[in-house]
Amino acid sequence: MITPHPLHSPKILNIKIFSKEAKQRITQKLFESLAVLSYEIKNTYDKNIEEKIASLKKIVEGYVKFMNDGEDLSYLIPDFFEYNNIIDKYRGQKLIDCIPEVYELMRI
Repeated sequence: MITPHPLHSPKILNIKIFSKEAKQRITQKLFESLAVLSYEIKNTYDKNIEEKIASLKKIVEGYVKFMNDGEDLSYLIPDFFEYNNIIDKYRGQKLIDCIPEVYELMRI
């Protein structure tokens, strides 16, 4: 079983860095994705369907809770962009080109 965990450190890469509005959008998108994935699970698997869906739901709810509870790290967004610009140069890529949806969420 895969058990993903959100990155805690460095703080500039933590999902708590998003603004409140971005977190609301991310939460909505995660629950929309959960509905789609649950549908796919029901139509793909024939065993342990409810267990698989419950496990997926637990992961999504855990991420949403972690992202929205406690520490607000949105003040670190400028530091994120400074760090990311360095990484982009090293990779020869740009965040906006690779994952524009995340780039836009970071700008909110």
